[in-house]
Parts: sequence; structure tokens; C-alpha cells
Amino acid sequence: GLSSILTYTQPIFVFCLAIPFLGEKINLTKVLGVILGFLGVTILYASKLSSPIKSSDSIFLLILGAFLWAVSVVYYKKLLSHVDPAIINMVQFPLGSIFLLIATLMLIGVSFSLTPIYIFSLFYMSTFGSAIASTIWLLLIKEEETMIVSTSSLIVPAIALIFGWIFLGETLEFYSLLGFLLIMVGIYLVNKPRL
Repeated sequence: GLSSILTYTQPIFVFCLAIPFLGEKINLTKVLGVILGFLGVTILYASKLSSPIKSSDSIFLLILGAFLWAVSVVYYKKLLSHVDPAIINMVQFPLGSIFLLIATLMLIGVSFSLTPIYIFSLFYMSTFGSAIASTIWLLLIKEEETMIVSTSSLIVPAIALIFGWIFLGETLEFYSLLGFLLIMVGIYLVNKPRL
């Protein structure tokens, strides 16, 4: 819902940071693409806003997270793109895990049991869902403009919509399809050099 919409403000922040810090060129087509893509994500999740986030702290943290995600994209491109993405991941994942473990234990405590499905899910998400995906993400940032790569991340909610329809039998509503279409057009426009 709203948390997804706020998280996917990241491409907007990347656009704002990539121009002054990376010297990436912007044109009307790219601006239109980002706006349409973000509008598509908003429409895609609009019907799921039945329980909006009531805390302004939560909203602030979600927007801060999107901004810091954008900062990390620009920082990597500017200062670390010469470093092998596997090395970056070997440093960032263990450090992040330690921080998250401490925060979880302090705020929530231990409330899970190590079942086989839990262990498999943890292994799958940490390997394929995080480490491999992050390595591919960093390789793309290294080779392409950050504006193109960050806007392409908008495809994640669109793919989730399709997978939900195929595997979970979720209904595709008109607004979901409209959001999907706007995301695809937005990504196309950002990747298209000029109209």
C-alpha cells in the first residue's frame, strides 16, 4: 500500500541527485517517464490503501529510506563502481545483518522457530532475493545511467501484480492494469533517448 508508494519515490530522488553529482543529462522524455512510472505505482497500490499509515514517523522513515536508497545508488556510481560488486556485497550484507539483528533483538525480541520451511525461506531470500539480486543491481548501476536503472526498479510492483494473478489467482482490476501500463510506458520513456 502506502509504504510501497513511498518506497518507490526512490527514482525521483535519484533523478534529483544524479544531475548535480553525476552530471547525467535529463530531458523531457525522462522526466515524463519517471512521472508516469511513479503514477503507475501509485495507481497500482491505490486500491490497497484500506489501512493507511497513521504515524508521521513511519511516513518520514519510509521517505528517508527511499532517499537513502537513492543516495547509495549515486554514491556507488560516483565512488565505488571500480570495486567488484561481489566485494561490496561481502561487506554490506554482514554489516547490515549485524545491525538488523541487534535492532530486532532490542525492539522485538526472538519470536520465531527454526522450522525447515523457515530455514529454506531464509536461505532462498538471502541468496537469490538479496545477494544475487544486489550484485546484478550494482552491475547495472556500474554500466548504465543511474536514472535508467532506478526507474527500471519500478517494474518490481508490476511483476508482483502479474505473479499474484498467475500464482495466487488474484483478480486484475482496471486500476491495476492501468498502473501496470503506466509503469511500462514510464520505463520505456526513460530508456528511450529522445521522443
